[in-house]
Amino acid sequence: MKNKMNKQKNYNSFFKIDELIETNLDKIEQFKSNPDELLGLSTGFPKLNSITLGLQNSNLIVFASRPGIGKTSLALNIARNVLIEENVPVAIFSLEMTGNQISMRLLLSGARIDIYGLANKRIGAKEWRKLSDGVGELIDRPLFIDASPNISLTEIHIKASHLKKHWVLVF
Repeated sequence: MKNKMNKQKNYNSFFKIDELIETNLDKIEQFKSNPDELLGLSTGFPKLNSITLGLQNSNLIVFASRPGIGKTSLALNIARNVLIEENVPVAIFSLEMTGNQISMRLLLSGARIDIYGLANKRIGAKEWRKLSDGVGELIDRPLFIDASPNISLTEIHIKASHLKKHWVLVF
C-alpha cells in the first residue's frame, strides 16, 4: 500500500484519505523507529536537514534573496553533497551560468579554493593537490549539467525524465 499513490494514473488526481493517512503513518513509524535518520537525502547542512528532514521527492525548495547572497553556492554545495556523500545522481539546470562556470565553481568549492585566489594566480602546490583531489571526487560521477538559457519548466521536466530513463539503462 506504501507506493499506491505512485501507481495512480496521471489523469486521476483524487486520493481517498485512508490511502494518504496510511502512507503518512508509514512515514511516521519509519521516523519513530529511526529518530536520528533523515527521511530524505542529506543536504550536507545539518540545520537545513532539521527543517526539511532531508531532501524529499515530493518537495520543491526555492532559494530566494537579493543578488550576491550565495544562493547558487548553496545550491551547488547541496548538489555536490548529494552526489558525493549520498552517491545519488544529480542534474543541474542553469539559466544564468554556462556549464563551464558551474563545473569550475563545483571544482573550486570541493577543493576549498577561493575563486579570487585563482583570479589573482595564487595557486600553489597545496592548492593543486586539493584541485586534483576535487577532480577525483567529481570525475565519473553521475552529474549532468544543462545550461540552456531559455529552457522552460516543461522542457526541464522532459529532459529530467529522459535523463532518469537513460540513467537506469546506461549506468
